[in-house]
Amino acid sequence: MISDRSQGLLVESALVGAVLTLCGITVLVIPQSALRTSIVLLTLLLLPGYALTTFVFPALAPPGNDGLLDSKSYSPALSGYERIALSFGLSVAMLPLFAVSLILILGEIQAVSGFFSVATFVAVFFSGGLVRRWSLPSRELYTLPTALNLRGVRNVSTTSSVEIAVNIALVVMILVAMTSFAYAITTPSEESRYTEMALLTQGEDGSLVSGDYPRNLSRDEQAELAFRVTNHEQASVTYTVVVQLQRVQRKPDTSSAEATEVFEIVPLDRYQKTVANNESWTVQHSVQPKLIGDRLRLTYLLYKGEPPERPTVENSYRYTSLWVSVE
Repeated sequence: MISDRSQGLLVESALVGAVLTLCGITVLVIPQSALRTSIVLLTLLLLPGYALTTFVFPALAPPGNDGLLDSKSYSPALSGYERIALSFGLSVAMLPLFAVSLILILGEIQAVSGFFSVATFVAVFFSGGLVRRWSLPSRELYTLPTALNLRGVRNVSTTSSVEIAVNIALVVMILVAMTSFAYAITTPSEESRYTEMALLTQGEDGSLVSGDYPRNLSRDEQAELAFRVTNHEQASVTYTVVVQLQRVQRKPDTSSAEATEVFEIVPLDRYQKTVANNESWTVQHSVQPKLIGDRLRLTYLLYKGEPPERPTVENSYRYTSLWVSVE
């Protein structure tokens, strides 16, 4: 027959293993989403610190003992509430250490490598905590309070109203902190959602570079250019790029600064594609000028979805341009 102490440790080990397994499946199978981020984040905010506390503080502080040492055996001990708070605090403190370690070892942070590093840390220290707890007398042994083992739960009737209020406040603060942190991570700010757009040319080695743009064009010849759109909008986006050749004139406005006035617009090309988050869309194309003159503006207007009936620089989401002369 399995003893109560063995039952408690087995149940706790199964729960920790189940949480790690769920987190691993989430990282490997579920695509980037709020659900995936929430599961991974809650795991990161609890398990590393909890595994460390079971190793450093293997004993359960008896009721009425507020010290970190059991007065009879001098075993490092924590109450249930103290363990929850310390687990959360240690986990938050260790997250930057995990990130720095991954950058130093792998050069980048990836979800899979990050999960395996955290899982390894949890497995090592939780196993060490099991060994340390197994050597303790049953009266000092800490196990996760469950239906099979409630030894770690204090009798509420023997707890003062002030202590109950403090404990409730502590739990509420931890829940609020976890919820706020989860919301901040799973809900990207507007500043973190953006799209990059670049105008490129083909270099001597065949690669696309930003520079050496053709400035003098001929109406009878084609110029080879390319544009690249990179999506960082945290979701798939359908982009439309409108290519125009514009005849403009710069004149002072009422604020004495120079303003650009467009006198003539000639549409050249239009492209559209749905781009996944963190993916790029590159198009190489030929430009055939249809206007003649100096300081013509070759303009690339970027829109989310369909462009308006009259695309302009002012109503575009992003734009890039190149000043050219056409003979």
